[in-house]
Amino acid sequence: MSVKFAMLSLLDDEPAHGYRLKQRFEEKIGDFWQLNGGQVYQTLRTLERDGWITAVGPPPEPVAEPVAERSPRESIQYELTDTGRERLRNWLAKPGTTPEPYRDEILVRLLVLDDAAEVETRRFISHQQKTYSHYLARLSAKKRRLPSDVTKETLAARLGIDAAISHASAHLQWLGYCLEMLDVAAANDVKDNSANYADSDQKAQKAQKAAPDCTTTDDTELGS
Repeated sequence: MSVKFAMLSLLDDEPAHGYRLKQRFEEKIGDFWQLNGGQVYQTLRTLERDGWITAVGPPPEPVAEPVAERSPRESIQYELTDTGRERLRNWLAKPGTTPEPYRDEILVRLLVLDDAAEVETRRFISHQQKTYSHYLARLSAKKRRLPSDVTKETLAARLGIDAAISHASAHLQWLGYCLEMLDVAAANDVKDNSANYADSDQKAQKAQKAAPDCTTTDDTELGS
């Protein structure tokens, strides 16, 4: 959905062909969100079929597109139709969607948490911590390379990388919290097991005291 409206937004500026749209998207958003060439052309075909854009002929300049990314439709320029422009304005006016439910592989791993699974889960979380730490370092390096002046042309890229840094930092913090909670759960299990053992031992001692003593006999039996 976002890519479709990204294409409409870029075409609202000026007509363009598929590869140029891909370039402009990545220039504005930043290289941490890269589009596949096939995805761009498929989106353009869908938009043209729905009547939101229309082909207006070849671009004024040759398409400097790598051979691996070329499409039979690479020489076609597109522009917005009135319907497409209306759809774009309606989309921009829509309120934001509700957050999607959080899903993470770690939560699935916690469903089966015997001793062996706990070791593997801890190892998995530790690996995720290293992965996210390296990812966060790369994002921070990319942010330092952004132009210092914030303009409308660079705003999406700056906000996008800030969002990626915020999400990565929060997830890294959550991973540390997961390990802390695993320690708490393990300690509580030890306490519960100790309490259950002590309770069982007390019950056994009470039962033993209440049982009749069959280990001794009276004197009459010994004399008979």
